[in-house]
Amino acid sequence: MCEWAVKNLDEARRFDLVLGKQIGLKSLVHGMRIFLFLLLIAILILGYGYWHASTHGVVNISLYDSSEENTYKLLNDTKIVLRSETGEVLATGKTEFIYSTAYLSHPTEGSCY
Repeated sequence: MCEWAVKNLDEARRFDLVLGKQIGLKSLVHGMRIFLFLLLIAILILGYGYWHASTHGVVNISLYDSSEENTYKLLNDTKIVLRSETGEVLATGKTEFIYSTAYLSHPTEGSCY
């Protein structure tokens, strides 16, 4: 009688209620492998996003010429130097004429974009 109960319990564990049919042990293992693979991919994507957000930064600086009254215009071909409170040069750059953007670089390490 105990063998019958164990056999029926084992079959009940492999019964898929959604599809209404029995599924084998191989398909359970295959489904678990797919689930673990997708979980690993999700963890890797989230880990890369966390690493990228914690090691990279963005600065938005707008340069306008306000020397004339009621007139503001973008400055092109402007040299930019970012300094610390002690006067140490943190980054240097120059604006581009076409898009009015500037690429900053570290004085010793260079650019990392």
